[in-house]
Amino acid sequence: MTHALTQAERATAPLITYGNVVGPATDIIRQMIVDGRLQPGDWLRQDELAKQLGISSIPVREAMRHLEAEGLVVFQPRCGATVAQLSLAEFEEMDRICEALEMLACNWASEHFDSLALGEMRQVLSELEDAEARRDAARRMRLVHEFRFIVYRATGKNHLIQMISNLFDKTAAYRRLFSGVWELAPARIEVYRRIYQACEQQDLAALLQATHDLFEMARHTVMTQLGNVAVARIAPA
Repeated sequence: MTHALTQAERATAPLITYGNVVGPATDIIRQMIVDGRLQPGDWLRQDELAKQLGISSIPVREAMRHLEAEGLVVFQPRCGATVAQLSLAEFEEMDRICEALEMLACNWASEHFDSLALGEMRQVLSELEDAEARRDAARRMRLVHEFRFIVYRATGKNHLIQMISNLFDKTAAYRRLFSGVWELAPARIEVYRRIYQACEQQDLAALLQATHDLFEMARHTVMTQLGNVAVARIAPA
């Protein structure tokens, strides 16, 4: 099933009806996957997507090839393309890689503790607490990304930041599983408060421990759900 664009996305369509349209098309389709409007197993029908985006089907196919390289789309022989399905083995691999990269980012960020935007972190943390209280999973996921990347941007390591960002996109469906377990909200907020306090106190050991604890909590939650439930589709956040 191919989902219709939102009003905001339709408003951007005229911007990609000329010039190099593959990049913008890739960005929009990627965001639809990350947001959960296109879910694991959904068929990606080139003609329908092309019509929604106001472009021809050729750049849509190129966009889907880019997304295939990112691990978000899978081409089925003689059948077309689908959004990549959830996989326990895939999650374990990507999760371990992501943790290693984020630990590296924390180490490098510690060299620039003095330049961290603590005021911005406090504001995002407050908004994150509100999103948890309101059980707004989509907003929660956006704020988690924003909060963590305030720390990672302090490294000044653009290649590392891009690698982590790519993994955030690839693991969005798995992170959505974690976000939807609302009984964990108090524990999640406590860990994010610890991350903020570690940055405020310039305590690398505390930052690494809090980051590791967050990964452990998410890993256990997602692996339990993937292992005990046949997850074919996830309700949009």
